[in-house]
Amino acid sequence: MKVKCLRVRRAVAGKRRVFVFDASGFITGLDSLLHEGEIYTTPEVAGELREAEVKKRCETALSLGRVKIESPEPAHLKAAREAAASTGDLLKLSKADLSILALTVMLKDRGFSPTLISEDYAVQNVAEHLSLPYASTVGRIRLEVKWTVYCPSCGRSFQSSSELRVCPVCGEKLKRKAWKRRRLKGET
Repeated sequence: MKVKCLRVRRAVAGKRRVFVFDASGFITGLDSLLHEGEIYTTPEVAGELREAEVKKRCETALSLGRVKIESPEPAHLKAAREAAASTGDLLKLSKADLSILALTVMLKDRGFSPTLISEDYAVQNVAEHLSLPYASTVGRIRLEVKWTVYCPSCGRSFQSSSELRVCPVCGEKLKRKAWKRRRLKGET
């Protein structure tokens, strides 16, 4: 397995460094490669691990105390949901995605220096919006994007904060499109 180098910022002085994993962190085997800092995840992410080898790796890391499973507080889930609605990514994020974003916010509020590990561009986009450090083994977003939600059949637009999945007027599945892009610092 080939793992690209993660670009992870150094921990802020005096803050304990931790990593928050989505399923991809366990699938790529990063839990065995990261030797500094603790690894956190949520019950929703642990529930996504289906492959026997990946589940076994996670269970071993749990038993060794390398991984901690914690649920974010409702206030942090609300903050993650509002940020996802603000960027227009709410339609693309699963409960597990929202849970790791919320857990990262919660750990930051507790005084940790968390880095979110995710391959999901929608998760990275919301993390960027929340000013949360994130890393990936595959690729990072180069633009922060704000999305708008619309119906491709009748052309109506809807608030991206809405949890609508289908158009209430014609019943067509809603789509999203970028309406604002911002190049991230350090990206060319």
